[in-house]
Amino acid sequence: MKKAILCVIVFSMIVLAGCSDAIPIEEITDAPEKFLYKQCVVEGRITWVIDVPFLQKDLFKINESTGEIWVYTEKGAPPDDAEVEVRGTFIKFSDIPVIEIAKSILTKINVEIGYCVKLQEIKYL
Repeated sequence: MKKAILCVIVFSMIVLAGCSDAIPIEEITDAPEKFLYKQCVVEGRITWVIDVPFLQKDLFKINESTGEIWVYTEKGAPPDDAEVEVRGTFIKFSDIPVIEIAKSILTKINVEIGYCVKLQEIKYL
């Protein structure tokens, strides 16, 4: 009996360790006010990278089955098509430092961003 209970506990811990705490992107984009300035985890495939070389800042878009979201980083962007899990703070795009320069670059390539995740940690899947 004790062995059975121990097996169940160990199995549960293994299963839970493999579970992601990622929030579906659609949940964030449908209610951005609920997540604003809070920690969040999203995961998906990188579909677009925008490098702002002279500022050493990057933006990349993560896409998953429920939607897509932009991520802002000063740590360098992962390569296109990489599967990642991103931890960060959900912020207004206008909160990013030197945003006016980034806005002018994005306007030239016709991209509009209202919110994004400010990267704190990235994990490749």
